[in-house]
Amino acid sequence: MVSTMAQASCPLFDLPPELRVQIFELVLTPTLSKTQRYPRSSIWNRPGHDRPLETGSTALLRACRRIYDEAKKFLYQTSLTFYLTSLARRPARSLNPHAVERWKASHPVNTDLEVFAQLYILENTTALQDILDLPPLQIRSVSITIRHTDWWFWEHDAPLKLHSGWSQDSQFPATVTKFTMHLETVSRKKNEVLLITDELGRWVFRRKDSKILHWLGKDDGQTERTWTGYSTLNAQRWLRDEARPEQIDYTIISLTWGLSNSNRSISSERVQNLVIEPLASRNPISHITPEENGDAVCVDELKAANIPKGTDKDKTLELCRDYRQRNSLSSIHHASHYERDVAGRDEDEKTANVVDETEDRDDDDGEVLFEESHDGKYGGQNTFYGILYGKAHFNHYLELMQTDRQAAKLYLRTLPCECFDENGSLIPSGQGSVTRDEEWETSEDEVSDASGDEGSDGSGDDDSDG
Repeated sequence: MVSTMAQASCPLFDLPPELRVQIFELVLTPTLSKTQRYPRSSIWNRPGHDRPLETGSTALLRACRRIYDEAKKFLYQTSLTFYLTSLARRPARSLNPHAVERWKASHPVNTDLEVFAQLYILENTTALQDILDLPPLQIRSVSITIRHTDWWFWEHDAPLKLHSGWSQDSQFPATVTKFTMHLETVSRKKNEVLLITDELGRWVFRRKDSKILHWLGKDDGQTERTWTGYSTLNAQRWLRDEARPEQIDYTIISLTWGLSNSNRSISSERVQNLVIEPLASRNPISHITPEENGDAVCVDELKAANIPKGTDKDKTLELCRDYRQRNSLSSIHHASHYERDVAGRDEDEKTANVVDETEDRDDDDGEVLFEESHDGKYGGQNTFYGILYGKAHFNHYLELMQTDRQAAKLYLRTLPCECFDENGSLIPSGQGSVTRDEEWETSEDEVSDASGDEGSDGSGDDDSDG
């Protein structure tokens, strides 16, 4: 047994225990970056998520055994954010569930789980359940946010609708005591969300131990808040939704479910697979005629037409139409390369403190084929997580080839993907005697940067971001 010295000469231990706890928590808990922020036009830039996360410093744990014993629990108490969205709707380095699956934590990771989900993935795949079942996680609470841009056909201003099938098919871990849904829309469509929340109160959510989470009611389980965001989203300015020049007002209605003392059975609580689709009437937006790519204008067209920033939507649309007529163009002519431009920076953002994801969004993904992406896990091809995780390992293999070819050949056996050389020939992988249990002990932290950094992995490695 390793003994722990009293460290009587260390000033840290002269402090009261509750103050030491605060210090350890501040040092070890991931925090929003103080030096970088996301581009203002990125879809994922929102309150509480306008900056990338920086992992806590684990160097403190190596100072002495007593500090390690007192502080290690904070490595396994964290909050994790997952995006069940297409790559165009999330930060390029968001937390990759394939990486989390292979965390080598010595304790269960006690976590509050936050999920941003596009409805086409939430309702059509098992991605949510895959996240809930991640082996190292001991989940305390779950929240799901449906953003304005996550609803079905939001680009075409379709009526909001929500299927309940996923709520019946999902089973929360027995450790979950609270579940919250945040439903966001542009403020002019607030009444549609309210019609949906009236029905959501009937929904229940099951845990794996058969206990049920019930809606807590309007007093304790429903809140409303608003915020204002930039109207340019992923290189398109959404004139249709502007409340003021270049600004969109959002409303978020949140509902919370908790454990109930009721003995009612699951079968009597099970709601039908209904579709909540309010047919709320709306005032027509007469001054905007939908163009080929929706009620929005590409940023590059605004620049080509020399339309000043801050011009109101009516004048902007008028100037765009004049520009198209003069040049015999349609809006399609100026359609941006969507995947490349989703995280584009404005002219005044070309500085080091604004995240540049150009290289991370390189669309040359042909060299890897991740074996686990075929079964649809974590959304499969819809989320692209498998390809990205395989690519991270393949890139590490290429780096090793430059410095240590023997190590690269050994590492090749551990690759979770099929890889192709510059001539398109298949590079054999998975050969040799390396077992699945052994292979992930190899250089896991060296590829973590490319696997995602939204959260803390609880592994104790300084540079392992998940």
